[in-house]
Amino acid sequence: MWKLIKYELRKQMQSKLIIFGIVALIELFWFWGLFFNERALYSTSGILFMVATISMTFLYFESITTFSRDLKTKNSYMMFMTPNSSYKIVGAKILTSVVQILVYGLCFFGIGLLDMGIMAIRFNSFSETIEMVQKLLREFMNIDVDVTFVFLNIAVILISGIFILVLAYVSITLSSTFLANKSYKGVVSFLIFVAISIVEDKISSALFGKMLLSDNNTMLLFIVWYAALSVIAYVVTAWMLDKRVSL
Repeated sequence: MWKLIKYELRKQMQSKLIIFGIVALIELFWFWGLFFNERALYSTSGILFMVATISMTFLYFESITTFSRDLKTKNSYMMFMTPNSSYKIVGAKILTSVVQILVYGLCFFGIGLLDMGIMAIRFNSFSETIEMVQKLLREFMNIDVDVTFVFLNIAVILISGIFILVLAYVSITLSSTFLANKSYKGVVSFLIFVAISIVEDKISSALFGKMLLSDNNTMLLFIVWYAALSVIAYVVTAWMLDKRVSL
């Protein structure tokens, strides 16, 4: 399993280096604005926030497109001919994607905390720094952020994101296995993805309702719910590959 994970990490390393190269460059401008130009500080802070958001979205979809490419290109497809079970291969891909998203998410979060701490020292007031961040988010994202709300919901966002990722794997695998010889395979698999997403949303709304974002116990149940769905989607993906690919 570890060898498969290392292979996946190496395969996607170039994009990560580019992302952090861009972030490092923007951080240099941020430090210049911190000490010499407050307007530039606001601008670069907003740019950093947007780059972090776009980068996390990119990492998410890169995991999906990489899996799709692995099932379509001959060189990548050969990995499924190695003496590894489909469950191990798919599991390694999912674990790699989740670890990458978590690690880079924590890196961006750490950069944000570090920048906030430096601003607090620079302006001699942590409360003023929080107000500055909230003002920044209102100006660039048109939202008013409660810091407690963000921390309480981050686990929910992560686990639901993992479910959508694995559900995309199900859709891609379906189009590459059982629908491989059908001209409409892409459309059908996408429609199945959308249909499952809609049904799941209806069920989760009925189960959790408006309590989702206000009750900790309900949030915990929500996390367990999506974890269970993710495991089911993983098993279905590996099963389809096991039935249609000679491993």
